[in-house]
Amino acid sequence: MAKGLFFGFFIDSFYKKSLQEVADPLKKLYIQEEAGSYLQLFQFQEKSYLGKFLDDQVDLRSLELTYHHLLSLLKQLVPNYPYCEEKMVLFTVFH
Repeated sequence: MAKGLFFGFFIDSFYKKSLQEVADPLKKLYIQEEAGSYLQLFQFQEKSYLGKFLDDQVDLRSLELTYHHLLSLLKQLVPNYPYCEEKMVLFTVFH
């Protein structure tokens, strides 16, 4: 079992509703099943998150760059959402 990190954004009901209004081709472009440059959906304790899986050892500069990358992708999907840092989370995951 490998250990890693998931850095993501908590999907609240307002964001979820706004995301449902986004055209499917755009969602499929930005939310992907495989790890890569775009977002992945992650479920934890019956809550949903959009973000990226990372290696288990990440320096703070890389984490900051990832934060800005994630925020940029999220804003392209739902531009009018009031994003805040408190909704960003970092989990240790085993896969």
